[in-house]
This record gives sequence, structure tokens and C-alpha cells, in this order.
Amino acid sequence: MSAREELIGKIIANPHDDSLRLALADQLSPDENAMGEIIRLQCELRGLTEQDSGWYWRRFKLANLLRGSNPFLIAFGEESNESVWTAALHAIKHNGLNVGKGTIERGFVESYAVFDVERLKACEEAVMSVAPLIRSFEFSDLRNTRQFEVLAGMQCISQATRLKFSKCHFWSGELERILNGDNCGSVVSLVFSECTFDDGIESLLRTKLAGQIEQLVITLNREQAEGLDKERRFLGSLFTGGSLQSLLSLELDRCCITEDLLQMAEWSGCNRLTDIDLGAPACSVESLQEFLRNDFSSLESLHLSRIKGELHKIDLRSIPKLRLFSLKGPTLSSSSMQTLGESVADCLQHLTISSCELTSSSLSSFLQCKELRCMRYLNLQLNELDCEAAQMIACTPWLEGLVALKLSFNELGQVAAESLERSAVIGNLAFLDLAETKLGDLGAQRIASALASNLQWLNLDTNAITSNSLACLLDLRQMTSLVALRLKGNNVFGDYESEFIKRFGESVVNSYWLGYLI
Repeated sequence: MSAREELIGKIIANPHDDSLRLALADQLSPDENAMGEIIRLQCELRGLTEQDSGWYWRRFKLANLLRGSNPFLIAFGEESNESVWTAALHAIKHNGLNVGKGTIERGFVESYAVFDVERLKACEEAVMSVAPLIRSFEFSDLRNTRQFEVLAGMQCISQATRLKFSKCHFWSGELERILNGDNCGSVVSLVFSECTFDDGIESLLRTKLAGQIEQLVITLNREQAEGLDKERRFLGSLFTGGSLQSLLSLELDRCCITEDLLQMAEWSGCNRLTDIDLGAPACSVESLQEFLRNDFSSLESLHLSRIKGELHKIDLRSIPKLRLFSLKGPTLSSSSMQTLGESVADCLQHLTISSCELTSSSLSSFLQCKELRCMRYLNLQLNELDCEAAQMIACTPWLEGLVALKLSFNELGQVAAESLERSAVIGNLAFLDLAETKLGDLGAQRIASALASNLQWLNLDTNAITSNSLACLLDLRQMTSLVALRLKGNNVFGDYESEFIKRFGESVVNSYWLGYLI
């Protein structure tokens, strides 16, 4: 056994020990698929969030390293001298299994998307050899009894902690048979995306996993969202009698959450939840406000999206530990923004208010609240903000700790850039998104002159920037940490593209695709 194989054995035996993974990274040479650097970055990212300035450059550098990579081959390269990995990869390919549908986590394949369960069954020993620490499987388009029989007998999922089912149809008894199997004993996270159930998804509550599930994600397709009584009964009984007593994270998207559902569920038992995501609820804003008055004493993250109507009052006093709040869809008045600012806990770090027809006058009421002093991430994109909003943000002293600011798709104009230029807020940013804000050449020059050395991500897409601003942008000598520069839709490249690449590097200038990661 080689030294590397011995170290890999120790990692498998102690998967949570990052010191062993970093030791493996030190053994890998730079030409070994950049695996060593990937391991280091992912170990560092484990202790960071979007509220930390160091998160951005690590996340983007990691994305560049993994872009277009085959996760199985990048973990243990085909040209490696470790014969055990080469033999396993050969067995996988011989059975026609796609070895590219997975993700890497600190040097090992962490998850795998399965499109053919019978081929996976034929080479599951080889898969486990190449991916001994795999913890997540995604199964798609399972629709016949034979496929479920194969899945029920598959040993490679015995150590999985997460199972995702996409566009599957569960015949009567199938869901219970799978989740009651001995090979699913470690599962704590379940995701159902656009699946259908003969017995209704409430059959999940009859499985032995019901008491140990910590994360539950349910996404219905548009046809299902029009009304499925079985799913509604399930949603109403989520907390009845402690059926899901270990649940910490709940995400329900397009699930027709109506007034009666919010009343049916025993939300009095929801004080153990740390994360709730309600996507496109069908209830009234009044019912939603009543819902927020429940005891959410452990909740740290709340996402509410695609809400119709005007939300007159948002009171979050019942959520004292809230660190992340995301609101998308409802119209927000000045009074509702003021109530929101007064009711948020002073530990709130991440706030998104998007597509809410938010105006500068409404924002003024919110920014007067000193409870925002811990804010690190502020996203106000797709609203109706103007230069006055930018001036208020620039002059608010308790926003000087911001690490990320997103104001894209608002008509801010050049005057807004002048306000931000003079503000202490912009000097601390690692992430700044001003796409489609009508900055123009003058605005771009103002922003460029104010940026500090710690900025890592800058988006100036579609701002009518011309070649007149190129010299200013090219002269950003202080931008030593920049990993992504977006200038799409400005027609500033052409003859100048080589100059930008020479100045910032090809991965930075051509990294517009990285914007979709945020």
C-alpha cells in the first residue's frame, strides 16, 4: 500500500477530519488536476458564508477550477498510478455508466446523479471504490416497478444521508418500501422535485425515516400546484403529533400553501426549525402575517417568494435569531418597511428584498433602523429605486460593515455613482452588483475610482459604458483581489479585450458566467 492509499484510508475512516484532507492536498502536485487546491479551498469555505469577505474569491476560484471537470476523474485521475482507482473507473465505463454527473467535496465525490439505476447496480462496487465517501444520490425518471426493485436492493446508498427524487412516479407502496429499507437507514435529507405519488406524499409519514428527517424539500410542477388534495393533507399534518420531530429545514415550492393549510399545521411545534422556505404560497398576505406570529425561536433563515399583493406589515419579533431573510414578490409600503426594520433582530446579516416595487421613500423608513448594524449582505435588485436610494445607502453609518451590495436592475443613474463614490460603504465591499442601473461612462468612472483593494466581484453589465471609460477601468491598480469582472452588454471589448485580459487575466474577464452562482 502506497503512502497516498494509506492516507486515503485514514480519510475514509475519519471523514470529518479536515487535517487529513489537507495532508492529502499537500501530497498532490499542481499538475494533478488541481485537486490539491480544490481541497484547500473547500476546507476553507466550510467555515465561511456570503457574509464573509473571503467567501467570494474562494468561491469563484473554486468554480474556475471545477468548470467542465469530471468529478470522478478529477478526484483520482485516469493517468494515476493508483491501480485500484483506474480499475474501478474502467469497470464503470465498461457498464456504460456516466461518470461525470457528480460533485466534489474536499477531494472526494460527494454526490451523484443517477439516470439508469440498473447500470448503477451493475457496477456499484466500482462506484464505491472510486467514491467511498459518497453521501448523496439523485434519481430521475423512476416510473416502473422494476426500477424501484433495483433501487430497494442497492447497497451503495446505505451510507447516503441525502436522497433526491426528480420527476419520479411512486406507485402504491413504493415510497414506503424504499424508505423503510435497511439501505436507507442513514438518510436525514429528502428532496422531491416534481414527483407524483399514488398514495400521496403523506405516505412519507408512515416510514421509519419520518422521525429522523432533518431536511425536507418538496417542489411541485405547475399542474400539481393547481390543487392536489393528498399533498394538501400531508402539508397540513407536517407537525401533527410530532410526525417529523427532527425536522430542521423545510422548503415548499409551488405547493399551494393556502390559509387552511397554515391553520391545519400545528405550527406550535415548529420552534425547532432553523430554515423555512415557502415559495409561491397561495395564501393571502394577511394569513402570511398571522403565520409569522408563531413561535420560531430557533429559526435562522426565512425565505418568502412570489407573494401576490401588498404586504402591509411584516413583524419578525417572534424570530429573535433570524440571520437571513429573503422576500420576493409582494408590494412593500413605507409603513411595512419601517415595521420590518424595527422588528428584525440585531443579528440579521443577510437581507434580500427583490421584485417588491420598493421605492426610495419606502427604503428611507427602513434605513433609519439601527438594528441593521450587523448587516453584511444587502440585495435590493429588481425594484423601483433611484439615485435618492443610493444616496441614503451611502449615508447610512450602520451599513458600513456591508460585504456585499446588489442594486442591479434599478434606475439609479450617474448621480447614484457620485454618492457611492463618497461613501465609506463602498470601500469595504467584496461584492458589488450594479448591472443595468444606467450608470453610463461617468458613473462607471466614479465607481471605479472609489473601489478598494478587497473588491473581488464587480458587475457593470448593460450600463451604456463605452470605450471612453476603458482607461479608467484598465487602471484599477488597487484591484488586486478581483476574480470576476462583468461588462457584458456594454460593447467595450473588441480591440480592448486583449488589454483587459492582460491586465486582469482571462479567467477574470471571461467569468461572466460566475454571476449565476450568486
